[in-house]
Amino acid sequence: MIQTEFPEHPLLNRLMAEGYEGFAVSALEERREAGWPPYSRLAMLRAEAKDSLGLDAFLRAAVDSSRGLGDAAAVKVLGPASALIARRADHFRAHLLIETAARSTLQRFLKGWLPQVEKLRGPPGLRWSIDVDPLEVD
Repeated sequence: MIQTEFPEHPLLNRLMAEGYEGFAVSALEERREAGWPPYSRLAMLRAEAKDSLGLDAFLRAAVDSSRGLGDAAAVKVLGPASALIARRADHFRAHLLIETAARSTLQRFLKGWLPQVEKLRGPPGLRWSIDVDPLEVD
């Protein structure tokens, strides 16, 4: 038995009509066409601060520092974007998404980029972290 508020949702209907195996095949095909994992590699730089303008400036500077790195042409740095819950406990939260086709390219990029990010000045109380192969893109 499945209880849902959205009985007409295409995802649910596909799962019911095709079963798990059929659903998995079509979901993987969609991901391949979109260039999403497992057909690409992702990392996410998550950041939070009490100063939303300072947070945005920090993330934009991080994007700027990614330009000109060895594998930068093979890497997309997307964002900054607000987190799904953009403000929590009086802190603003946002992130950058880093996407590339190969794990080795991602690792080389991060090895060159993260030392640059560490040198950036951010607003007081800034906290940031890098998540390789994030389970959730919030």
